[in-house]
Amino acid sequence: MGVLWGVHYVSGKFAGWFSHHFETNCWATQRRFVTQGDPYDEFVVEPSSRLIEEELETIEREEHERQLQLEELVEQRTAQLSATINELQQAQSALRMQARLIQEIGTPVVQIWHGVLMVPMVGVIDNRRAMHLTETVLSEISNRAAQVVLIDITGVINLDTEVANYLMQTMRAITLLGAYSALVGISPAIAQTMVTLGIELGNLTTFANLQQGLEYAFQRIGIRLCDGHVPLRER
Repeated sequence: MGVLWGVHYVSGKFAGWFSHHFETNCWATQRRFVTQGDPYDEFVVEPSSRLIEEELETIEREEHERQLQLEELVEQRTAQLSATINELQQAQSALRMQARLIQEIGTPVVQIWHGVLMVPMVGVIDNRRAMHLTETVLSEISNRAAQVVLIDITGVINLDTEVANYLMQTMRAITLLGAYSALVGISPAIAQTMVTLGIELGNLTTFANLQQGLEYAFQRIGIRLCDGHVPLRER
């Protein structure tokens, strides 16, 4: 910041010593600075028409001005830092909102018939997404008074043991809320992975495709399919 601490103190010492021994007013000015890359510090002592007291007053005034400049610089840097922190906080908040939006879009809950919900899952399922699935589905069951929930994993790329456990816990929780659930769209690749990992779905209801799952859902809510596969409520 251009501040050379102690320079004037040393200059004053030299000026006082030479003024005393040569019995004439002297002042010392530093010409070279190690702190600025010079190989050594250099002070030039020469006669001065001004008294040491005057020089000291000038130094004191200059130091005061430097102090004011330093305080102003600190205030500017503090304001810049505060502005940067605010920008970072706003950016972080925007990222959190985007993450929530992506999470909601990634796990939609669709009402395909009165009392029937479907959760189409696509892509990679990680632990966070699986946990969000549980929270969202249970909430929608209560909000929409759903009787059947179909979890469609046709588009799922991977399924490990931990994610499979989340799905099973979700389906058991659906049962505790008094609704039926079914896991549909189990591809041959996913089925092979589940066998390899030793994942057992127990007594949970599963179907190979969505059509079978829809037939199951309509049956549970008392709707039969006519020849054109148009749902008709049984009388």
